[in-house]
Amino acid sequence: MIVPYQFAAPAQESEPAHLYILGDIVEGAWTWPGEGSPVTLLDKLGECGAKELICHIDSYGGSTSAGIAMYNMLKNCGVSVTTIAEGFCCSAASLVFMAGDKRIMRGASLLMIHNAWANAAGNAAELRKTADDLDKISKTAANIYREHTSLEDGKLEELLDAESWIDPEEAVQWGFATVVEQEKPQEDAAYSSAFQCIKDALRKKPELPKTAFQKMFQNFL
Repeated sequence: MIVPYQFAAPAQESEPAHLYILGDIVEGAWTWPGEGSPVTLLDKLGECGAKELICHIDSYGGSTSAGIAMYNMLKNCGVSVTTIAEGFCCSAASLVFMAGDKRIMRGASLLMIHNAWANAAGNAAELRKTADDLDKISKTAANIYREHTSLEDGKLEELLDAESWIDPEEAVQWGFATVVEQEKPQEDAAYSSAFQCIKDALRKKPELPKTAFQKMFQNFL
């Protein structure tokens, strides 16, 4: 069985748990094999005792219904939730991203939002019904964005109609995200020590060459 998402329990209860969504948003999310019955995300959170969940997302999207279900589950899981756009948060993945109490955009990340769409076949009446159904699905998804953003309805509808890509600064400006954070690479001790030695060597003033007289009598000086 392929598990679409990975859960990492903390080493101790004072630390956050981590959820990694690095792929498609699919139905039946957050269910892992268990003895007798599947284990859900809520089961894992309860078992580890974490009071905070950090959700890392890099996804082109997928099922709208699954995205809405994930959003609702995260909003009601009983712990503080932080969502992080580690790369792309597109389509249904952007709905999951909105569930965070704190919503972090990396400096090199993007959101993409659009209205719901579907492949359809059938007669005229069936196609009209499909269009009506998509309008309702789009409205439900828009309500999630509307709950958190500062956009007027007209601007939000414009962005959804245009299938819009949203950069980190726009995401914070409009309320999709709460903050932009850059990854800060940590120097290891060996690298830091070597770099300090180079700096010290460059700053050190070169000694003047000794004269023959100085060399001859250096042991007596």
